[in-house]
Amino acid sequence: MRRLAVLVAAMGVGALVVGAVATAGRPTHSTESFDNVFTIPAAPEGPCAYAIQGHATGTVKTKEFFDSSGNLTRAISAFPRARVTFSANGKSISTVTPSVEHININPDGSATLTITGLSGHLITGGGPPQAADVGVRDQRMRIVDAFEDAFDIDVASYRANSETIVPRLLEEASAGFHGADVVRVQGLAMSNLNGEGILVGYDSPARKRLIEGTTFPGWTADSFSTFVVAWNTDLVPEDKAPTSWEALADPRWRGLVAIEAGDVNWYASLWNYWVNEQGKSEQEADRLFEAIARNARVISGHTLLGQLMASGEVALGPNYRARVVDFEKDHAPVSWEPAVEPVFPEPQGVGLVKGSEHPAAALLFVDWLLGDAQPLLVEFGQDAARKDLVAAPSVSRRVIDVTKIAAKEQTWADHYEQLLRLGKVLEK
Repeated sequence: MRRLAVLVAAMGVGALVVGAVATAGRPTHSTESFDNVFTIPAAPEGPCAYAIQGHATGTVKTKEFFDSSGNLTRAISAFPRARVTFSANGKSISTVTPSVEHININPDGSATLTITGLSGHLITGGGPPQAADVGVRDQRMRIVDAFEDAFDIDVASYRANSETIVPRLLEEASAGFHGADVVRVQGLAMSNLNGEGILVGYDSPARKRLIEGTTFPGWTADSFSTFVVAWNTDLVPEDKAPTSWEALADPRWRGLVAIEAGDVNWYASLWNYWVNEQGKSEQEADRLFEAIARNARVISGHTLLGQLMASGEVALGPNYRARVVDFEKDHAPVSWEPAVEPVFPEPQGVGLVKGSEHPAAALLFVDWLLGDAQPLLVEFGQDAARKDLVAAPSVSRRVIDVTKIAAKEQTWADHYEQLLRLGKVLEK
C-alpha cells in the first residue's frame, strides 16, 4: 500500500527530567542502530487482557542543541526507518514508524517531550491482526479516513494545534527530516509556514471552483471557521437581537458579552473593516472595542463559549457559525440568524511541504480536499470553500486576510491582550 504523511493535528505529550550536558558548541549529530525486545504486561498493569511482545528495530538520528553555557536546550530524534512488531496470541502486526521525538528543556530543569508520527498502535483480539490509532478520531481524522478509503493510500497523520505545528516543522526541516508531505492547519499558521520557506506553491485545478479569498501564496483555503454574532434567544428578545457588530458595545450587555481569549484574527479583521470600509477613525474603532471588552466575559475555547451561552451564563458574542449550528441541532436556545453582517470567515489551509517524499500522493490529497472532499467537509460541520457549497451564500462576508495579519501578528496580539484585561476572565 502506498503511503502519505499528512500533518494535520497532536500525538502524545508528557514530561521528564533531563540533565544538562557539560560541553558547549554547535549542534551535535549522531546516528545509532537499535534492536530492542520488550513486553507490554497484561492487565491490570497493561492495557490489554493479555501480554504483548514487542520488537523494535531501525536507526535513530539525533540532533542536540545547546545554549552558550553548554546546557542542552533541545533535542530532535528522527526514526527514518524504524519498524515495530507487536505479537500476541499467535498473531503479529508490524508498523513502520517514521516518527520524530522533540525534547524541549524548561528553565526549571524539567522537559517536555512530544512524539510525532505513527506511534501508538494496538493489537485487537479475534479475527485477523488489526491496528487502530490510539486517541480520539476527530473531524480531521475522518477526512484522512475518507481519503484512505477513496484511494487505498495509507496516511500517517500527526495531530497538533497550530502553535505546535509551526515550530515542529521548522525543527524537522533544520534536522533534515522530511516526515510530512502535506500540512493542513489554521490560515495564520499556513502563512507563517510559507514565510519560513516550508511550503511549495501549487496552483490546483480545483481552485477554479472555490470562492474568492481562498488563494494565498504557498497554500489554499479548503474550508473556513466563520465568525458570526451568536446570542441566547431566552436572554435576548427578538426585538433586541443585535443587528450590527457595534451592538456588542451597548452598555445594556455589561457582563453578558462573551469573547474568546484567542480570537486575535476576529479582532484585527473587524477593526480593519470598521476603519477601512466603514470610515471610522482608528480612535473610534479602539473605543468600540474597549466598550465591548468592558462588557465581556473572557472565555478560552469556542465550544465552552457555546456551552455557556446555551446555559444562559452569557447572552451574546462572536463565535464560529458551525459551533452555533451544533448547539441549535441539540435544541439549545441559541441563534445567529438573521446574521449580523458582514460575517468573517477564517481560512483553514492546506499546502505541500517542501522536500516531500511522496509528491504524487500529496498532490492527489490536495486536489481531492479542494474538490471531491468538499461535501464531506460540510457533512463534518465545516464551512466549505467551494462556491456551490458555501453556507448562507446571501450573507455579506469578508474573508479574513491572514497574510496581512501575519505581517503585524505580534502587534495585533498585544493590542488584543490589552483589551482582554478590561473584561472578566470566566473559567470553567
